[in-house]
Amino acid sequence: MGAADKVAPMSRSANLAEHDFEDDVAYRALDYTGLDLTGRTVESMEIDQCRFTDTRLAAVTMVKSLFTETVFDNCDLANINARVTSLVDSTVTNSRLTGSKWAECVFRGTTFKECRLDLTSFRFATFKQTVFRSCNLREADFHNADLRRIRFESCDLQGAQFTDAQLAEAKFIDCNLLGIGGVTSFRGAVVDSDDLGSLAYSLAAALGIRISSRG
Repeated sequence: MGAADKVAPMSRSANLAEHDFEDDVAYRALDYTGLDLTGRTVESMEIDQCRFTDTRLAAVTMVKSLFTETVFDNCDLANINARVTSLVDSTVTNSRLTGSKWAECVFRGTTFKECRLDLTSFRFATFKQTVFRSCNLREADFHNADLRRIRFESCDLQGAQFTDAQLAEAKFIDCNLLGIGGVTSFRGAVVDSDDLGSLAYSLAAALGIRISSRG
């Protein structure tokens, strides 16, 4: 992508004077700890083998950027607005992404663990070999997303939207599926038997079935 030559040496601590987010930069093997990058706007940035710990990235706007082998731990990524951006072989742990937007983004080999992803939009995003584990995904929007073969493990998906999503061979294990939208997109998905109860009401509503109690 023609990024400027700003590649950092291994195991170097990042600082905002040298390693702030900018257009057309490439940073490698940096440790961003306790920094505040709130509200940055960047395009065509590359981040490789970096670690973000206790770092604020809230309301960052990113376009056509790439994160490879990157770790986010206990970070604030709320209200990020990312478009045509990729996370590859990366991990996001114990972080807050509430209200963030990831339109037309690509997630490959990425794991989200114990994260707040409520009200997050993944519209038209593509997921490959991705896992959501013990995450709050309430009212997340997966409209037209490619979710084939990914895994949701012990996630709260209440009220999440899956309209026109591709879910063939996606696995839902020990998840709350109450009130989800786009349930007809679940054709080909694999749902744990214990999760069927919460899914049944959404499926019945989609099929126009009314459920009444006896008597």
